[in-house]
Amino acid sequence: MNEICYEIVRKNIKNGQQIIVFVHSRKETIKYAQWLTEKYKDKGEEHDLLSKIKRDSNMGKFKHKELTKLCPGGIGFHNAGLLRRDRNIVEKLFVEGNLRVLVTTATLAWGVNLPAHAVVIKGTDLYEPTKGNMDISILDI
Repeated sequence: MNEICYEIVRKNIKNGQQIIVFVHSRKETIKYAQWLTEKYKDKGEEHDLLSKIKRDSNMGKFKHKELTKLCPGGIGFHNAGLLRRDRNIVEKLFVEGNLRVLVTTATLAWGVNLPAHAVVIKGTDLYEPTKGNMDISILDI
């Protein structure tokens, strides 16, 4: 699933577009943002992420250390576990085009309006402690 999603992200970034990737957990927002960053570095394609980014003084103002590492490379994440201040900065950077890829949970879809050329829902299964892995209903997607 990571590779398939990467190819969709890569295609949109090459076309100069921003993209939002929805994942199902807070932990996965961080893990997948880190994975994408490493994948771009391994492929030597990080210049594609950086081509439209303007340096922003907010990049270094995060309390969350992973945001401080990832956002200058054009990839960020957003989830309810972040401080409100960090979420606001991430949203601002994305709206201004200084983040090309945003990995987030569904909480972003509730009440936050961020324009993106494409949206990817990475996976349609969810872990339910009482039931184990299960598919998400079409109504929840």
